[in-house]
Amino acid sequence: MAARDKAVKDLLAASDILVDGKYIAAQRDISLAFRGSANQRLIDVPRSMLAGQAVLWDELDTGDKLFA
Repeated sequence: MAARDKAVKDLLAASDILVDGKYIAAQRDISLAFRGSANQRLIDVPRSMLAGQAVLWDELDTGDKLFA
């Protein structure tokens, strides 16, 4: 289990955004950024790691973090 935990932490450390939630076809919405259904959340991984809890990504506050 420890190796899996390290692998997950390494993957998260290399990520900016995490799509959280199962895709639900009945909630499909192609207008949503980076996700396919309305039930899915976008988690700001670096801020979440610092806060110790999930912090939602604010698409208006991207700065140069994502698209530089």
